Amino acid sequence: LSWRPTDVIVLAGVNDLASRRSLKHIIDNLAWMYEEIRRAGVRVVPVKVLPWGRRSTHNAEGTAAVNSWIGAVPGAVETNSLGDSRGWLLESYTRDGVHLTEEGNRALGRLIVGRAF
Repeated sequence: LSWRPTDVIVLAGVNDLASRRSLKHIIDNLAWMYEEIRRAGVRVVPVKVLPWGRRSTHNAEGTAAVNSWIGAVPGAVETNSLGDSRGWLLESYTRDGVHLTEEGNRALGRLIVGRAF
């Protein structure tokens, strides 16, 4: 490569949580990714799992546990402001309760830039 990134943003997702993977599995994978990024001499920007309570497979306890672990990582980006009091993504930010719309992506981008840059 002729270029080298200075930062890598890692947005923790819901797939492992929805499939009921163990918290150890999820956290071990995130820890591995963060370490590999750092080992490459690049700054990791950890982003918490987005609110996703609208889905029937919602794992609120698992989401809270993963987000708590991510929150202890320096520079972690909080995503709660993208959701409502129920833990669902705001209607304007999603079409299906999980995936972001263009407006949702812009809101997430503003959170990341405001916290990390």
